[in-house]
Amino acid sequence: MSRSIRDPRFWRDLAIETRRKAEAFSIERQEKERLLKIAEEYDSLADRRERWQAHHGKVASNIQIISPAPAPDGADAASPLGRRPPDDVH
Repeated sequence: MSRSIRDPRFWRDLAIETRRKAEAFSIERQEKERLLKIAEEYDSLADRRERWQAHHGKVASNIQIISPAPAPDGADAASPLGRRPPDDVH
């Protein structure tokens, strides 16, 4: 079963697997250090997810997706500035 990137265990498991690879492979010291640094980053991501969950709750079920407001009269919703170019532009 695959885990979500929102699950701290996902990142912890990647860190563990990366450390195992660093120890198991016959690689140069520099490459091993690079893998161990990646494992540290995975642990850091897990820590961030744990802090986020502690602050926001494990499941953010109260989040609602809201449609954007309609464009004001005379505005073009497709325009990045929400304005239609003048009709007399050549």
